[in-house]
Amino acid sequence: MTLHRKLLLLGMVAALAGCASVPTQYLTLSSPSPVAARQSLQGHGLPIVVAHVQMPADIDRLYLTTLQGKHRLDVAGHVRWAAPLGGMAQKVLAQDLASALPDKTVLMPGDPIPNGPYLLVKINVQSFIPSN
Repeated sequence: MTLHRKLLLLGMVAALAGCASVPTQYLTLSSPSPVAARQSLQGHGLPIVVAHVQMPADIDRLYLTTLQGKHRLDVAGHVRWAAPLGGMAQKVLAQDLASALPDKTVLMPGDPIPNGPYLLVKINVQSFIPSN
């Protein structure tokens, strides 16, 4: 085998090895007690609307962020959120409220907001970051 062929073969092996990568993992939030069926608009009292959950900028990103020590964040390259974190938190919170308050009307994200009075739940998360 000539030197040229050996170099070509070595280059092809290196190129194929570069194509092999770690598969991306997708994370999601879920309610421990999911709502069995969509809430009806027949609940008692004022309907409850859950606003979009505000997340801190250091974790409001596509990839999972973990705390490494006191002053260092690590952004995972192959672990990412399946959807925007604030939107997932809003959905899970609405599901949890609907399960905990079965006699109330809890509107799910995307439901039309009523014209009349309603209760608005606003959440501003201050810290939500795992540490290693």
